[in-house]
Amino acid sequence: GHTRFQALVVASDSDDDYPVPDGETRQHLAEFGTFPVFLVNRKLEIRTTSTQELYPLQATSKHRGGGVK
Repeated sequence: GHTRFQALVVASDSDDDYPVPDGETRQHLAEFGTFPVFLVNRKLEIRTTSTQELYPLQATSKHRGGGVK
């Protein structure tokens, strides 16, 4: 598998929150280093973050991937 990533897009059409991977997934992504992560909500609004910034974000229970406003 790939061990280096240029960027990652996480998109959801379930609500207006930005989708955030759950804690286990964020930990796994952080192990691949720091790279841009684009969170896209159903309004197609984009929040740009990184694996380093994403790791401490807390997922909500709205959907499996959580959400951040």
